[in-house]
Amino acid sequence: GRLLPLYAMQTAHVYRAEPALTAGASPAPAIRLALCTAGEIWGGVERFVLTLAPALRSVGIDPLVVLFHDALLARKLRAADVRMQILDRHAKYDPRTVSQLRRVLREDAIDVLHVHGYKATLAGGLAARGLPVKIVKTEHGLIEPFTGWRGLPAYSRLAANVTLDRIASRYFVDAAVFVSRDLQ
Repeated sequence: GRLLPLYAMQTAHVYRAEPALTAGASPAPAIRLALCTAGEIWGGVERFVLTLAPALRSVGIDPLVVLFHDALLARKLRAADVRMQILDRHAKYDPRTVSQLRRVLREDAIDVLHVHGYKATLAGGLAARGLPVKIVKTEHGLIEPFTGWRGLPAYSRLAANVTLDRIASRYFVDAAVFVSRDLQ
């Protein structure tokens, strides 16, 4: 077979194997892709998703964006006419988020779940267990340096989330891409 790019980012390409077409055969159906992130703030991850989702259409992929929060990213995606599913807001580590995401993956017959951020990596990895869904993760940044004792509680929470992300990535993620060579 041949390799077809699912989608390309600035520094990495993700591929899937496609069997060679025989005479009279129809092309393989388009990949069913979901992008998933929390979406509660407006930062680099959100800008990335807002840029990537509409750009995927130019390569024949109509992504579904799954968000945990209905905030600025959701409003901008609506304005760009991007398909979107916002999960009901629960506590940060509420298991209902995982079951809702699993339902979305099943109902939309998602082939690839592209996760951004530790919340999406953890929830997406758990939701996709046992389903025929491949998980691609974009690494967006590193943990901020420790700034002193006043910032210890926030730094500790962030470090715990990064640790959860690393564990989830190790067991659930099929491929990782990076927003820069330095980060890679």
